[in-house]
Amino acid sequence: MKTKMEVGKEIVVTASDEIGVLSRISTIIAETHANIRAVCAYELDDTAHLRIVTDDNQKALAALHKAGFNATEHEVVLCGVSPHLVHPDASGIAGNFEVENNYWCASAHSGEHALLVFSPADNVHLSSSIR
Repeated sequence: MKTKMEVGKEIVVTASDEIGVLSRISTIIAETHANIRAVCAYELDDTAHLRIVTDDNQKALAALHKAGFNATEHEVVLCGVSPHLVHPDASGIAGNFEVENNYWCASAHSGEHALLVFSPADNVHLSSSIR
């Protein structure tokens, strides 16, 4: 199976780390009818950090801003890969670009593909390599 790779955008949300913040954010996005394709969430220094890939970032961003959340967009690489190949393929995909990566996350798969998301430290180099 050939790996499909493209430059895409993720939504980056920072919020107070409190019970229910992930639920509130996902509910806001769901109410826009945008589908969440991948999410990575973690806590650092009492702040919740969420990285979310949707099928309609503009609607999701507008709704998050309206609700008072600090949300921005960030360029990432999106790879549609066979769920059976995520582990062995993952390092080779990013390694082809010879750039330092800020982070990686992968979605659960439905059907034939999982979504691998990674953010290289050098997006300018990466963008010219993929586009």
